[in-house]
This record gives sequence, C-alpha cells and structure tokens, in this order.
Amino acid sequence: MAASGQDVPATSAAARAPQGRPAALPPELQWTTRSQVAEGSAAWTYLTRERALSPAIVAAATQADVLREGPQGSAWFAHRDGDDRVTGIEMRGPSYRGFSADGSKSLFRLQLGREAPTRLAVTKAPIDAMSLAVLEGMRKDTLYVAAAGMGPGTIAALEQELKEMAKRPGTVLVAATGSDPAGHGYERPRTWPCSAPFRRAAARTGTMR
Repeated sequence: MAASGQDVPATSAAARAPQGRPAALPPELQWTTRSQVAEGSAAWTYLTRERALSPAIVAAATQADVLREGPQGSAWFAHRDGDDRVTGIEMRGPSYRGFSADGSKSLFRLQLGREAPTRLAVTKAPIDAMSLAVLEGMRKDTLYVAAAGMGPGTIAALEQELKEMAKRPGTVLVAATGSDPAGHGYERPRTWPCSAPFRRAAARTGTMR
C-alpha cells in the first residue's frame, strides 16, 4: 500500500484525539494518513532506545509497510487480513497502548523473505514478533505474527495461515510467549488445525526447545 508520506495536519480531529488514538476513519484510511518511520523520528527513537529493537528490524518492518509513525511518539502496527488489507491498528508508545476503535483484530504479519514461508512464529505483540526476529537472525523462512488476543478474527486468521502453510513440506509452528499465565494461553490452542511440528521459543534466550 502506498504511503501518503504526510502526517495528519495539526488542526485535524486525529491530532486532537487522545495520545496514539486515531480519528474515527476506516483503518485502511487511518494507515495512509501516517508517514513511514524514519531514522531519528519519534517512533524510531521509542522502538530502538526504549524498546531496544535493532535499527535493522525497524527498517525491515517499515519497508514491509507493517509499521508507521503514530502521533506523539507512538508506533503503529498494522493488522492485515488474508487479502493484505489493513483491518486494524495496534498502537504502542512511551505512555500509551491501544487498538484502533473502529478496527478488527486479525494478525500483525512480518515476513522478511520473498519465498513462501515454511515456519510460522506466533507471538503476543508486534514488538515481541520483531524482537524474536532479531533473536533468530531475521530468518527468511519465517512469517512472524502477533495475535493481540485470541478473539474470533485472530483465530480465523491463524487457521487460514496454518492451512496454507501445511501444504508446504517441512512446515513448523513456533510459539514465543512470556513465562506467565497470559503467555501460556498462547501455547498452541486446541482450535488450531495444524499437524506441523511444534516448538516453543524460550522466553528469555530466544532458543528453541
């Protein structure tokens, strides 16, 4: 999707909204109002300094158009459906987190390679997905996704991804979660129709076990 390259004007409703929260526009239109993240921008600084993400993964997510500059130093992460349409926007900033009010949760998807992935790595949040990608050396065979909850839209999106990937030889499903009750809730729900080998990424080291 092409970016407009322009932030919402200061007089707009989006600028008057609470920190990080966009105006009541369809998510796909909200997305186009925001500029891409650039080195030295407020979102770049938040992600690389406060969240300790590498500049390389921030640049890669920007190039993949799953990351945009939000208002007041926040970062916006796109949730897309199977047709690559933005269905909702997950927002994170130094003092704000939220989800676009008129959007629906699907999956944040980050693919760093050009070939069809044979490995699906599921995390809780977009920053977790980007962190795992860095820990694993930014693998080209992996689709990194963030679920942002296990609602119906997210489950349906995961099911679709798994069905498509199961057609490819050597497909592996990976869950990377925190070592707490909330994190354990993401460990291969019984509703996922997957016969692929399953691995869990260690919470602190990023190694496989």
